[in-house]
Amino acid sequence: MRNLLPLLLLLAFVFTFPPPAAAQCTRYPVPLEQRVARSAYMVQGTVVEQQCYTDAATGHIYTRNTIRVNAWLKGHRADTALVVLTIGGVDGNRALVVEPSLELDLHRSYVLLLEADNRQVDDKQLRRSRPGLLQLLPYADAQGALVEENLRYHDLLYPGTPTEGELFARLQTLTGLAVRTPAGKTYLPREPLPEKNTGIARISSISSFTPTTTNAGTTIPGEFITITGTGFGATRGTGFVAFPNADDGGATTQTPPNASDYVSWSNTSITVKVPRRAGTGTITVTTNGGANTYTSASPLTIEYAHIEVNNNFLNFASNTRQRAHLRNLNTLGGYTFTYNTTFAANTAATASFQRALNTWRCATNVNFRIAATTTAIATAVGDGVNVVTFNTAIPAGVLARAFNYFNASGISGTCDLFNTVWWTPELDMEFNNPPFTGFTWQYGPAAPTGSQFDFETVAVHELGHLHGLGHIIAPGVVMHYALSNGIQSRTLQARDIAAGQAKMSYSTAATCFNPAAAGTPMVAISGACALPLSFLAFEGRRTGSGENLLEWTTAFEYNNRGFEVERSSNGTAFTKIGWVSGANGNNAESRYRFTDAAAGRLAWYYRLRQVDEDGRSQYSSTVQLRGTENAGWQVWAEAGANRLVVQGSTSAPFTLQLYNAGGQLLLSRTLSGSPVVVNTAGLPHGLCHYRVIQEGRTVHSGSVVLGGD
Repeated sequence: MRNLLPLLLLLAFVFTFPPPAAAQCTRYPVPLEQRVARSAYMVQGTVVEQQCYTDAATGHIYTRNTIRVNAWLKGHRADTALVVLTIGGVDGNRALVVEPSLELDLHRSYVLLLEADNRQVDDKQLRRSRPGLLQLLPYADAQGALVEENLRYHDLLYPGTPTEGELFARLQTLTGLAVRTPAGKTYLPREPLPEKNTGIARISSISSFTPTTTNAGTTIPGEFITITGTGFGATRGTGFVAFPNADDGGATTQTPPNASDYVSWSNTSITVKVPRRAGTGTITVTTNGGANTYTSASPLTIEYAHIEVNNNFLNFASNTRQRAHLRNLNTLGGYTFTYNTTFAANTAATASFQRALNTWRCATNVNFRIAATTTAIATAVGDGVNVVTFNTAIPAGVLARAFNYFNASGISGTCDLFNTVWWTPELDMEFNNPPFTGFTWQYGPAAPTGSQFDFETVAVHELGHLHGLGHIIAPGVVMHYALSNGIQSRTLQARDIAAGQAKMSYSTAATCFNPAAAGTPMVAISGACALPLSFLAFEGRRTGSGENLLEWTTAFEYNNRGFEVERSSNGTAFTKIGWVSGANGNNAESRYRFTDAAAGRLAWYYRLRQVDEDGRSQYSSTVQLRGTENAGWQVWAEAGANRLVVQGSTSAPFTLQLYNAGGQLLLSRTLSGSPVVVNTAGLPHGLCHYRVIQEGRTVHSGSVVLGGD
């Protein structure tokens, strides 16, 4: 027992000493004690099978990782298998990549800290066929998986690589539970195996590799690496090439996920595609089922990484790496992000996000923009809306995450890539708020303190993922895998820009065909690159007999000459009635007012036409203000156009019917009272017509604009 005491004291220090608040990607450290306490189950096991499915409620794709259980550390059961659900994957001709998120590797072993049996995002078909099989989400996302390499375990945001015995001793101290096999027997921890082929013999087995600097996740043959040496074997067999894992700074390794990633393999030469999660560092070749491992004498440098799709759609014999294109889906050249209503109300956050967006727009000409309207959508879902939102239900340990959705289409013919085009139909981003206990966001433009995470830095990084970029190991570069509290990294470096420009190069080029609903290739922005401003609010109210007051707020003005104030009696034909000069160059919030002294007693629609210094313009949402004339019945859209107000001359029941411009019935509802408020947030935006029906006859009709378009 005396011999064990120093070891136990060392373990107590390693596993309980408070870590710095450094983050990897946009993660923050969750103490092991918290993860153990919040986990319903803890197991040591190996991933033996992976299948993907789509959750009908969210449209998200999940990977169903079947785990062969070797040991139970908490929540013991006799089960020899369970399922761990991880967000992201490929389901037929659809894919989802979420950054950051846990990606388990097939045939790799882990200690997994898992939540209770999940019946919300579980695979319903599997549940019906095997109702007793546990389907579990990892607690704290990627921090719910401790990766095993050579029987040492790596905890994502914590130092040290304890052996299985050391780790299990610590976990037993926290749980008070014995580690047991599914059969209930005591599990005996295994000891690390000795290093293989160390020293000069190990290094000399790889004589060279070319190129020595390349990119990861790409499909360009010139960026695959060719390794030369001796003793690799005439065929690959069970051999593999391993690269440092860019997601954890090289603490673990990554191997190419597809057999097709190995372009050629001989006794003296291997040509292999560099996996997306590969980072700068030495590479290793392992042969003969792990009997021989050879490490390069010098490091491979990864300049940048692109997010790829690995799938066999369409006509591929096996999973094959394929690139996905950004497209013109908003008819303005690319993608329009829409703020969630709560996110939009945080003007400091929206100003920070827009600065981050402008950073990418001006460096790579990526065609991202921001909608003038907001949405009630509160979480990322596969619904075709590119939402930016706060989501407090983000897994523990995650500051923010980016959702890349991919679709594929194929045709018969002579197009390249087996007649397949992968493209991006939707991009979502979620932020935690606050980041986590004890820390706040610094929205800028001031620098963050030690108790703050820099919101703009996180936004620039996550927008890089939505641009299609993966992590690299390169401190000071925006797409570097790690960031810390008190640190800002808001400026793109040459490698970030090169990565984005390479993505734009093939996203703006013609594809062999344009898939249905995929629009056309992205159109790079030209001229003034920065978005001139973001409308944070546009409201109006009646202030007196014959006068209407309009008020609006903007953020991050650049190149803004000013605003034309326009008025309309029907919501379609507008006339300029005034001009307000802009506060050009103001990075903070700007507030404006305009009084329409000639409004009279009539109801009016108002909108703003914001004009750049170079003549380009954009419109605000539309506001309708009712008049004071007594018309018996009045119908108008409230400021923001998400609610319709019906005011009648009687409180008797009536029916309100709404039709779109083509005459299609959108809503028919029987109401009573006056005034009555009708929620229209779920209806299509734009001009629609209405009828008020009472006692079988139409008593009032007209037009109104929904959604501010």
